[in-house]
Amino acid sequence: KFTVNKAGNIRFGMAAIKGVGENVVLSILKERKENGPFTGIFDFIERVNLSAINRKAIEALALGGAFDNFPELKREQYFAVVNNKGETFLEVLVRYGNKFQLDKNTAVNSLFGGSDAVEVARPEIPLYEPWGDLERLNKEKDYVGIYLSAHPLDEFKIALDFGCNTQLAEFANPDQLRNREIVMGGIVTGFREGMTKKGNPFGILKLEDYSGSFEIPLFGNDFPEYRKYGYNGMYLLIHGKFQPKRFNPEDFEFKIGTVELLPDVKEKMIESMTIGIPLQEIHTTLVNTINTMLPPTKDSKTELFFEVYDPENNNKVKLFSRSRKITVNKELINFINENEHLYFKINDREPKV
Repeated sequence: KFTVNKAGNIRFGMAAIKGVGENVVLSILKERKENGPFTGIFDFIERVNLSAINRKAIEALALGGAFDNFPELKREQYFAVVNNKGETFLEVLVRYGNKFQLDKNTAVNSLFGGSDAVEVARPEIPLYEPWGDLERLNKEKDYVGIYLSAHPLDEFKIALDFGCNTQLAEFANPDQLRNREIVMGGIVTGFREGMTKKGNPFGILKLEDYSGSFEIPLFGNDFPEYRKYGYNGMYLLIHGKFQPKRFNPEDFEFKIGTVELLPDVKEKMIESMTIGIPLQEIHTTLVNTINTMLPPTKDSKTELFFEVYDPENNNKVKLFSRSRKITVNKELINFINENEHLYFKINDREPKV
C-alpha cells in the first residue's frame, strides 16, 4: 500500500520490501503510535521489539531506503565492516539494541526500584566508502522491485531521448517494427547462455530502458561477437533491424548491426543544445546562474546556442557560442524545466512531452 502524502512525496508500503513481513510493520507502527515518531536510528533500535524485528528485517529496511531520513547514517554505513571479526555496523547496532533493552527491562523490574536510565554506550558510527549509483539502485530494486531514488540510466536520459528512435516497450508489438532501422539504448540487466540441439552455443542478452525490457537472442556468429557485452550494468547503444528470419521469411527477428558503449558515444549523440530565453528575462542573475552551470571541459563536444525571443511580436534571434562547448547534465535540464520562462532543444528538436 502507498499514498501520496504531499506534492512529490510517495509513501511506499514497508511490507512490500523483500524480507519485511506484516508482523514487522505492525510492530513498528504499534511502537510509533504509543511513543511517538522515531527520531533516528538509535532511537529506533532502542525502542522497537527486537524479538519481532530481526537483523534481516532491519537490513532489508536499510537497503530499501526506509531509514534514509534518519540523520545519523547513510545506507552504506550500516554495512561498513567495523572490527577484525568482519562484523558490519548493522550487526553491532542490533547487538547494542538488544543490550540496551535488556538493561532497561532489568532496571524497571529491579526489586530495589532502580532508575529507568540505561547507561549503555552507543556504538561509534563508522567511516564508509560511498556506493556507486548503480550499486545503490540495484540493491533498491532487489529489495523493493523498482528503482526508488533514481534510475541507473538518468545520466544518459537526454542522449537516449534524442539519440534513439525506439523504446524497448515497442518490442512488444514487433509487427510494427518490420524492416525498420532501429536505434535503441539501455542497461544490461541479465545474460544467460546455453547450447542448441546441434551443440552450438547461444546467448540471451537482456536490455532495459525507462519503458521496459527486451531479450536479444544471440545465435551463430552473433554469440562470440556480442558475448562481451553480456555483463550486468553495461550501458549500450544498439543499432539493428527487424528482418525476416533466414529459414522462415514470414517471421521476423531483431538483428544487431552495431553495439557501442553509451558512455563513449553520449557526447556524440548530443550534437547541440539550444537554450531559449525571453528578451525581458535577460538579466545579470540569470546569465551568471546559467554560466556557472555550463562550465567548459576539455572533453565537451556539444555546441551551445541561445535563442532570444520577444513573445510580443514573436521575433527570434539565434546566437552561437563560439568560445564554449558544453556537457549537458541533468542539473542543467532540471534548472531549465523548473524555470517557466526558459526552454531547451537538443539537436534542434524539442523534448517529448
